[in-house]
Amino acid sequence: MDHGGGGGSGIWIRAAVAVAAGAAIAARAVRRKSVDSSAVFVGVPAMVAHTVAGYRFAGLLLVFFFTSSRVTRVGEARKRALDPEFKEGGQRNWKQVLSNSGIASILVVLIASVTGGTDRCLDSKESTLVTALIGGVIGHYACCNGDTWSSELGILSKAEPRIITTFKVLLRLFSDCTNHQQTCNFSLFTFDLFRECGRVPMVV
Repeated sequence: MDHGGGGGSGIWIRAAVAVAAGAAIAARAVRRKSVDSSAVFVGVPAMVAHTVAGYRFAGLLLVFFFTSSRVTRVGEARKRALDPEFKEGGQRNWKQVLSNSGIASILVVLIASVTGGTDRCLDSKESTLVTALIGGVIGHYACCNGDTWSSELGILSKAEPRIITTFKVLLRLFSDCTNHQQTCNFSLFTFDLFRECGRVPMVV
């Protein structure tokens, strides 16, 4: 279903809006230390790609960005004490921004090329491909949100982590240790996770 705003002039208008809004949001994010200056060179193009595909995709990106930035600031004092590499506000760099928006940016570019910039709904009867691509974008940000929220809020919990499939307690990955200890603990955490999933034999 075409809800307008697509094609020729509509795409260029959205691109102009995205550049202006993206630059303003990026400047604010750098001032608030949510990202560093390198992230701007990935974040603004991602904003343009999402907006050209449709304002709803830009909205999805912004909801993820603002909510994740907000939860990053929750409990900063405790995070500073626990994490030797703590950075105020998060200060995500270009690699982190790319990992959180790269796949979705590719998908929205594909959506824009298929739809010509027209706004489409989730309708598998009309277009299975467009529906699958939109679902991919939604799924991508659902995963990114889950990862960011769980890590930023989970570190504040005093309870032991549990695997969601069996609810069994896993080894805690402590962040108040040296880099070498972090590597060892992460390896143990990964081993414990796979053991609970039945992927490796239990070792006593």
